[in-house]
Amino acid sequence: MSLVRVYPIHEKVCTVQLEKPISAATFQEVERIQQAILKKFKKEITESILCYNTATFFLQDEKNLNAFCMQFQQLAIALLSDQQLLEENKKPTIRIPVCYDISFAPDLTAVSNQLKRSKEEIVKLHSQPKYQVYTIGFVPGFPYMGEVDARLNLPRKTTPTTRVAPGSVAIAGLQTGIYPVEIAGGWHVIGRTPSRLFDKQRENPCLLETGDQVQFYQITKEEFENWNEPACT
Repeated sequence: MSLVRVYPIHEKVCTVQLEKPISAATFQEVERIQQAILKKFKKEITESILCYNTATFFLQDEKNLNAFCMQFQQLAIALLSDQQLLEENKKPTIRIPVCYDISFAPDLTAVSNQLKRSKEEIVKLHSQPKYQVYTIGFVPGFPYMGEVDARLNLPRKTTPTTRVAPGSVAIAGLQTGIYPVEIAGGWHVIGRTPSRLFDKQRENPCLLETGDQVQFYQITKEEFENWNEPACT
């Protein structure tokens, strides 16, 4: 059975899907496949979107859609068989400050009780890994990132919080994310960042984009309250 599935989802659009468990390694593989397809078929493709284990391609027109699907699949299979072409992502890691003080972490105590782990251990487990940004969605600038340490695995809340503060750093399942604006949400908030995830005044409004790698680092409440956001365009 092939690990690559390619199928049309519209008369001008097809998706390449890796039939592997969702993980940072799987995402990096599909990202390399996307880059290779874009390079080889740049005249025929108008846009492409990455998400978890898929890359979707928008074509100039619907002619030969099935033929393109077949060529995309052949190229993807060839890449997967050559590990040198799927080497580790070389993008620099983006470091994001987080204050885990209880005043910015309304769910930290409940998470600690549910997981039977100290708040300090939860902070350590959350801030140690590097996270892959799998996709941006839900609201502008919200990054879906993984994977969280399995010891922090919790399902979403049964009842969402009606107002989650901007910058809230939260976990759900094996993912972590950051709320860019005040909105209702069902993830467990365990900290907050002073960084602005979405700012329409910036040239690139979203701080993060699909494919980025992120690592959190802990700051104090005083550092949070006196934080000056570095200039960003």
